Amino acid sequence: MTAPVVLVTARSFGTGTRDLAAELSADGIRVLRGPADHRALEPLLAQADAWIAGTGPVTDAHLAAAPRLRIVARYGVGVDAVDLAAAARRGVLVTNTPGANSGAGATAVRTARSLIPSIWRCSITNTPKPMNAPTTLNPGPADPK
Repeated sequence: MTAPVVLVTARSFGTGTRDLAAELSADGIRVLRGPADHRALEPLLAQADAWIAGTGPVTDAHLAAAPRLRIVARYGVGVDAVDLAAAARRGVLVTNTPGANSGAGATAVRTARSLIPSIWRCSITNTPKPMNAPTTLNPGPADPK
């Protein structure tokens, strides 16, 4: 089995005191970095199982270029820039991490650590994919600084 791949396009991901990409890598998750404006992402999206997206739009074209994608986690508040109908058609779960870009960036890492293995197993065993709905995940309080 190959390692899950997370595409990160959120500018502020890992800009605090913690190396969030290294934490995901330590968990066996391969991390790819892409541009925050979400332009020219097709080669990266083709490899991604999960996407930690910033404020750029997540369009139907992006989702069509990502056949392995199972989750889009917006790094921050809201999912307004995500084409939720296109995500639902493809069985892609859409979440957000409120406060992630205000110093609680560890929330996105905890979200990835907890959801990716479940989604990975779900994909491999052909069990139903998670129901798509805009969801705010709260994996617990932010890690102490």
